[in-house]
Amino acid sequence: MFFEANSKLLFAQRIASMVGPGVVFVFGFPECTDLTNAGAKHFQKKRDFNPMFHSEAIELCDLVRVVGVLCGSAWAFENPMGALSTQYRSYDFRFNPCDYGGYLPEDDAHPLYPQIYPGRDAYNKDTCIWHGNGFKEPKRKKVDPLYKENPGWKLCGGKSTKTKNIRSATPRGFAQAVFESNRQALSSSAA
Repeated sequence: MFFEANSKLLFAQRIASMVGPGVVFVFGFPECTDLTNAGAKHFQKKRDFNPMFHSEAIELCDLVRVVGVLCGSAWAFENPMGALSTQYRSYDFRFNPCDYGGYLPEDDAHPLYPQIYPGRDAYNKDTCIWHGNGFKEPKRKKVDPLYKENPGWKLCGGKSTKTKNIRSATPRGFAQAVFESNRQALSSSAA
C-alpha cells in the first residue's frame, strides 16, 4: 500500500481496520528526508520536481495522528527539527538519546550497531516528538553523553538504505521509557 497524501483518511481507515480493535498506542517514525533541517539544501531541487513534497511528507506524519484518533488510542511520532515545526505545528517535546539512557543497564551494549552507538544511548541526537490523545511524556533518566553529536552521522555517511537505517535507529532507552510511562497511564485509566 503506497501512501497518497490526498487519501490520508482512507489510508488511516485501512490501517485501523487491519490492526483491529483494542489498539492502545500508535507510534510512528515517518521518513524525515523531506522534512529535516539537515536536508534543507536539497529542498529547492525537490520542489522543482514536486511542488507538494513538503505537504505530502507532513500528511504522512499526520497519518499517525489520524490512525490514533480512529483507534481511540494515544499516538506519537518523531522527527528531527525541521519543516514540521513551522508547517505543521510546534513539537510537544524534544530530547537526546542520552536523556533516557538510565533506562538501560550499566553494562549495556547496542545489540545491532555496537561499533557505532555507545551503550546506554550515551550520545546526543536532537529529536522532536509530536503526540496526543493521552500520550504521557516519559520521565528522563539522563546519562552523560560520550558524543556531542549522533555518531551515526559521523560514522555512516551516504545515501544507502543500510546507513539511513543505522542513522535513524530508535534510541532503546527512549523506547523503554515511553513503554513504561504509557503502560502506567493505560493501567490507571482502565481501573
